[in-house]
Amino acid sequence: MDRRTDRTVGLVTIIAMALVPAAALGFVRPGAAFDGGTPAETSITPVAEDYPGAPKPLKTKAPPEPAAAPPAPALPVTVPQAPGTTGTPPAQLTSFDRQIGTLRILPTGTEQIQETATFTLKPKFTMKSTSVRSKLNGKNWKKVSTTVVTVKGRVMTTKVGDQPLERETLTKAQLDEMKRQADPRFLTNQIKDLPGINTQFDKKTKIYKHTIDLTAGGNFIQYLPEDVASLIPAGVELLGADLEAYSDTKDHLVMASLNGASTVGAVGIGVIHSNMR
Repeated sequence: MDRRTDRTVGLVTIIAMALVPAAALGFVRPGAAFDGGTPAETSITPVAEDYPGAPKPLKTKAPPEPAAAPPAPALPVTVPQAPGTTGTPPAQLTSFDRQIGTLRILPTGTEQIQETATFTLKPKFTMKSTSVRSKLNGKNWKKVSTTVVTVKGRVMTTKVGDQPLERETLTKAQLDEMKRQADPRFLTNQIKDLPGINTQFDKKTKIYKHTIDLTAGGNFIQYLPEDVASLIPAGVELLGADLEAYSDTKDHLVMASLNGASTVGAVGIGVIHSNMR
């Protein structure tokens, strides 16, 4: 798989978010859950953030205190397998939407990437994603580029700004890997098996909460999908990072966030799946 295809697999691998400077995450509204994979209404509320251009918060009730977790849907292993080494069971979902947001604060400047995407897992895999990359210019965000990636049949097209449309024919193995990593269960299973993960279950929403408190990033960054890890500035593996994720009773990821900081910068990555059918 060439470099461009690898990056596209990354779009399929990460997952959805609202803009997050170091910890600006949304919460799933209490009572809005995916009970056994059945779709229900969700809303995302950005956390207040004193940063130019950050979204304004909406007022919602705080999530209920989590209860003790019952046995998780899938048996954990001591250490998660590296991405690409294990299979994902046949898709349970037909389609879903995904939002991804990243914000990186580096010596070279501050940039954000916001992606919205729609996926169909069966009967045939299709996807369309639009990513907007912006840089902070003074107190305002300036759009740098827009990238649209479409996969239909075995043809992937990529359009970056005004550049010519690029077209690539995928192998069956490449298409299968995209579908596998797009499945909302993929990242849940990786996260559940991380060393030091703490899982709690909310009886009211039927949502699992998976967390790793502030710890050395190297304790779990190495187990994340490669394209997620590539968004993290060098040095985070030595300093502080935290991870938080929510999944339903069938392991479909509802939301996930990773925030980290090092001597050379900070990063926030968030993912949200919605309209899971």
